[in-house]
Amino acid sequence: MKPNKWPMLSLVCSLLALCVACTSMVIALLPRPAAEPQASPLPYTLEWFRTEAEPQQGQPHVSITCAPSPVYAIATADFPGGLGWMYQFSFRESSGMPFTVDSITLYSFDSTGAVFPNAYTADQVAGWWGGSSVIPAGGVCTMGSGMPVQDLTHQGISVMGRSPSGQVMEFHTLVEFIPTTKPQ
Repeated sequence: MKPNKWPMLSLVCSLLALCVACTSMVIALLPRPAAEPQASPLPYTLEWFRTEAEPQQGQPHVSITCAPSPVYAIATADFPGGLGWMYQFSFRESSGMPFTVDSITLYSFDSTGAVFPNAYTADQVAGWWGGSSVIPAGGVCTMGSGMPVQDLTHQGISVMGRSPSGQVMEFHTLVEFIPTTKPQ
């Protein structure tokens, strides 16, 4: 008596379908390429980032600073080409009220004026800040960053979040990138 080939063929087809499904899921979870450059969405222009938000009575106020500023290139083997920018943003709440961060977006401007946004969620921020995305009343939180020297001139940073009363608020600043090392 000949063995029945249909159960084996059915098993092979099932395994093939499972492989296709798994491959599709892996592809869907792979990181996406960097954002395509886009025209600066209003109000996110260099001029807008240069203007700090005014404190509002009875609301949190977050001042954002960058050290160093401007950001000069440094010689480092950490980046291709041996030059990179290393810097740290500080977020200081100055009105005595906590501020809950919902997102932080970095807007990198190149020499043509194109803008490359890179957004981080509250969960990502909480991971950097020890499990919470809240800037405490009168407190300071930091975010370090670095990247290889490239055709960028500035980076704006926008912090979106909420006051204790639930009012949506935004704070921002601008940092300049210098593509050469700092003169001695």
